[in-house]
Amino acid sequence: MTSPASLRDRLALAWDGLIIALVIVNLALLLFDSLYLLPPLHDAFAAVAPRLEAAYADTIHAHFFSIDLAFVSVYVLDVLIGWTMAIIERRYHRWFFYPFVHWYDVLGCIPLAGLRWLRVLRVFALLHRLQRLGMIDVRRWYVFQAARKYYDILLEEVSDRVAVRLIGSVQEEVRHSNTLSQRLADEVVAPRKAQLVAEIAARLETGLDGIYAENRALIARYVSALVGRTLQESPEIQRLHRMPMGRQVAGAMDQAPATWPAG
Repeated sequence: MTSPASLRDRLALAWDGLIIALVIVNLALLLFDSLYLLPPLHDAFAAVAPRLEAAYADTIHAHFFSIDLAFVSVYVLDVLIGWTMAIIERRYHRWFFYPFVHWYDVLGCIPLAGLRWLRVLRVFALLHRLQRLGMIDVRRWYVFQAARKYYDILLEEVSDRVAVRLIGSVQEEVRHSNTLSQRLADEVVAPRKAQLVAEIAARLETGLDGIYAENRALIARYVSALVGRTLQESPEIQRLHRMPMGRQVAGAMDQAPATWPAG
């Protein structure tokens, strides 16, 4: 035997399905009748199917307002049932909040051309309710997946354009104004000047120590050759050669760079 809760859920599901079907049929009639009022489409319909056009004109178009009122009566009944259930379940803080929350249902009940198309929102509201109850899963529907795919593509395209425009604006600001560079210097670099100097000095010291260790022999040969050439070309050293023990002193000076320590 079916439990009361399960029976209520089945009745709610059947009623929601009926409302969705009625809304779809009603919107299809609204769309077709709106196109029927256009002279080119009216003439084409009459030329292709004159009997069908005459039957539609006599049975539906001529009594379209009365037919729409029949749909409206069902919509009003749905609003009253939903309002009653919301009061019983204490769904909202006050009993009169329901028509304000479901304003599209209330306005869709008004048989005016501009408000009739609000009934399409009733379909989305019913689908959302069925999704919340776990009776359907619109995320598996092909239409939802296709819409989600193109929505992601559109969102990515818009975000890329916004990023490009933002970067371009920043480039123009930097190119034509020194305000940004001045703010960077004053607010970022100046307060951290001591830390930046210490970090750069440490990195330079480490880098120079490594370069000297790797090229010590080459530097020693270059300095030795430079000193030797200087000693040979210097007039003072030439005069030193004429003195006693002068050649030994000049040779010692020439060999001194080769004996420098590594550190």
